[in-house]
Amino acid sequence: SPTYAEVGSWVGVLSHPGDLFYVYTQGTVTRYSTNTNDDGKTEKWMGITAEYASGSSGAPVLNRYGAVVGMAALTLSLDAGGDAKRV
Repeated sequence: SPTYAEVGSWVGVLSHPGDLFYVYTQGTVTRYSTNTNDDGKTEKWMGITAEYASGSSGAPVLNRYGAVVGMAALTLSLDAGGDAKRV
């Protein structure tokens, strides 16, 4: 069995955005992507549909067994016009 969350698998996020504590959402893994940072190191990013808000950085992304498979690090908002915005 894989040691990562497969695309399409269930995930949950337990975060503390702003002054809200223990906000729980769930969704699925949508994709993996890679990025090479300024230091030449390759980063692997997991895309998920579980919602989380600004201030949630560091929140665990959990699989169906409660194991941590990722960490909230970036929020990306999509508006009705389809333009992506970093929050």
